[in-house]
Amino acid sequence: MVIAIAAAAGAVAFLVLRGNGSTPVGRNRAVARYVALQGSHPPAGVPAPGVYTYALSGWECAGLGSLCLHRSLPHRAAVVIARHGPLLTVEVDLSAQHLEAQRYRITSRGRLLVWQRTRISILDVTQDDAHAIAPPTTLALPARLFAGERWTQAFHDEALPVQTTNTVAREGRVRVAGRSLPAWEIVSTSVTGGAHPGTERDVSWHSTRLGLDLRFSISRRITGTFPYRLEASARLLGLRPLR
Repeated sequence: MVIAIAAAAGAVAFLVLRGNGSTPVGRNRAVARYVALQGSHPPAGVPAPGVYTYALSGWECAGLGSLCLHRSLPHRAAVVIARHGPLLTVEVDLSAQHLEAQRYRITSRGRLLVWQRTRISILDVTQDDAHAIAPPTTLALPARLFAGERWTQAFHDEALPVQTTNTVAREGRVRVAGRSLPAWEIVSTSVTGGAHPGTERDVSWHSTRLGLDLRFSISRRITGTFPYRLEASARLLGLRPLR
């Protein structure tokens, strides 16, 4: 569930210079979002479509110049999975005010990133950016993982160039709902140029059998006129998705 920094960059200017809390995405709202994304397509494939709940901790801050005001993230996040044939959409609702989504094309190579979206709201001001990725052949997650595997992504999100280096650090086990599941630790570092330069470091524990991140963390820093930071850690709470 690598979340590219570029999608968030355009939204930073709209995080105004006043404190504001975050609210969790409620169950009914998350399921309604899944129904809207999945439509009439039968839920099939890996990961299983539906809504997954994660325990969440962290904060984000935005401002102007050297000023960056904080707001805490809720204690729960929703990850909405939808699948239309080879197209997989993964939407991460960190809060009702902060949504990030990626769409992938599933191929024999793995997941190819083709589109991404970020929507951030604060004090009735919302910035919603959704862009196709160029080129749409960027390998986001190989079909087969092994310790020491390394691959890079280079693409443009609108005018912003993004370079990401991904490394499979090791294989381990993660407990979810009382079960110990095998997973791969993947470390991803991104650098974005252009008008909103920044860096990001993501660490995820990915289950190839489930097609899900069992844990993930995001450390994002955008500099420039409108600085923005995000520090978030999430842990999957259950294996059966809501529908």
